[in-house]
Amino acid sequence: MGGVRIWLVTVGLLVAMAPVAAFAGAPAPGTITAAAVDPDDGPDPGPLDGADPGYAAGDSMYDTADPLYDAVAWPEPEPAGPVSDPAAPAPDPAGPAAPAPDPAAKGCSAGTVALTFDDGPGPYTAQVLDLLARNRVRATFFVVGEQVQARPGLIRRIVAGGHRVQNHTWSHPNLTILSPARVRAQLTRTTAAITAAGAPKPTQVRPPYGAVNGAVLRAMTAQGLTPIRWTIDTNDWRGRSAAQIRNTVLDRLQPGAVVLMHDGLPSARTMIRALPGMIAGIRAEGYCFGFPRARSAAAH
Repeated sequence: MGGVRIWLVTVGLLVAMAPVAAFAGAPAPGTITAAAVDPDDGPDPGPLDGADPGYAAGDSMYDTADPLYDAVAWPEPEPAGPVSDPAAPAPDPAGPAAPAPDPAAKGCSAGTVALTFDDGPGPYTAQVLDLLARNRVRATFFVVGEQVQARPGLIRRIVAGGHRVQNHTWSHPNLTILSPARVRAQLTRTTAAITAAGAPKPTQVRPPYGAVNGAVLRAMTAQGLTPIRWTIDTNDWRGRSAAQIRNTVLDRLQPGAVVLMHDGLPSARTMIRALPGMIAGIRAEGYCFGFPRARSAAAH
């Protein structure tokens, strides 16, 4: 009987302690338990480390909170390694330009086309300059002040190549939502950086996103800057193929066309591959290369 009595006492104690144990392990009111979490939520991915794989976190090239920013996914970075030499005899990765170029056939009978490059100088700007030199093309570079400060030597190379350096603001904001004082600072700091790097004082400005209003135009005019937009947007930064970039330009050629491309973004790697066929096709249609004029200010 003594053994039975001890067994009964032990069972009674365990039963009495069960509610205490359950209470001690219960979550506080309002706590979400593991069982209550939707398994489709997945783990917390943590903070973003920069949308652009070609720039460090915190770079302000694009303001993703800006309503004018089109938040499409950046292309995956390509494998490391040098970009293939566009002057090599291998076929143009974008495919052959049609029709085949014959520089002597038409000369400049169709007019001029302006190639423009934004957001640099960047890691690919030197390769753009090499390609332009081999093809005897002059272009306009709308540069960002932060990048000028980081790479002043490339500004000197741009000028030495016969190209023009123009203002694209200090950090690429939407100027229309800034105060007049901040708009002025975006423009003046960039102009100062350009001239300090050895380029002539800019006379043109490309407003980020093409966004202007009355106050922004007045600030530009006060600094002797004419706004320049574009007539052909290659959308090269969206991860398009070299063929798509090239064909967008060749399909929309017209006298005085201003072509928008980006040498300061990771997408420049593909844009460089599109350039040989683009240049050949433009020349084959009877166009020469020039610089954008003020009348492009009203184009989008």
